Amino acid sequence: MDWSGCNRLSNHGRLPGVTERGPDEGLMTQARNIFVAYELLRPERGDERIQEVIEAFGCVWARINRNVFYLHGELDAAFVGSKIWAAMNMDDKLVVVDASKNDARWYNIKPEVSQFLVNNWHA
Repeated sequence: MDWSGCNRLSNHGRLPGVTERGPDEGLMTQARNIFVAYELLRPERGDERIQEVIEAFGCVWARINRNVFYLHGELDAAFVGSKIWAAMNMDDKLVVVDASKNDARWYNIKPEVSQFLVNNWHA
């Protein structure tokens, strides 16, 4: 599992030097099970933008509850996370888990929670 950049992402929102992906980047050769969970600091602003990003992936998806989506498609957690995070505000929170590959990305999570995840993911 590649955890590089998680702390920098939670502190700054984006990694320096990261550019937009081309149409073939972020796509995998095998469909994966991806879970997206988020919290909007100001939910009154609406979360339609999150659903719009998910719909744009062109994969099969379901809204499990107000703040959790399930996606099934040829995507990876890093790509999904970066695209959804770009539609969010810096004070929001996002966790993306690729259940098929035991991989995860998170944004704007408390450092102690981030470290807990890193320490316990494969424990």
